[in-house]
Amino acid sequence: AREWSVGPDVESRTLVRLSEQYAEAASALVSGPQTVIHGELYPNNVLIRDARIYPVDWEWAAVASGEIDLAALTEGRWDASIVGACVDAYCAARWPDGRDPAFERRLGAARAYLHMRSLGGRPGRAGTEATAWRWSALERVLDEHALATAGCAGRCRRSSQSGQRRGGHGGHSSSGAC
Repeated sequence: AREWSVGPDVESRTLVRLSEQYAEAASALVSGPQTVIHGELYPNNVLIRDARIYPVDWEWAAVASGEIDLAALTEGRWDASIVGACVDAYCAARWPDGRDPAFERRLGAARAYLHMRSLGGRPGRAGTEATAWRWSALERVLDEHALATAGCAGRCRRSSQSGQRRGGHGGHSSSGAC
């Protein structure tokens, strides 16, 4: 008998929600700006020496949405302030005059993609304790980013005048309100 860490009802509910929302979000990943990405830019694939950063293990390199690498780099148990600082630095470097209105949506889709890839790439482990956090994280992505719609991404863009996010909450809320 299979042991479920989060329960088959949670996994089923999450997969149903994902199937309803992901087709449009996936199109955002492929129709947005494309660049060379590492594909698995997790902290364990980054070496630092003499204040220089060296990404290693390039087997998943591709031409794709840059948000995939940002999602990988900020995945896990990072403090929200650290994730926010990474996202802000990425956006400031990529869009000095203000965030792309579709950025938040692409980042949410990239996060969902990474969770799905990890869950689907390990047959027999999808319902185990080792992947329970991914199911919870995937549910949060679905709640926070409203992948089927543009959500509040346009209202949450960085204001180039004030340097603050509009709405002041630092991201999306589960209610979708800014």
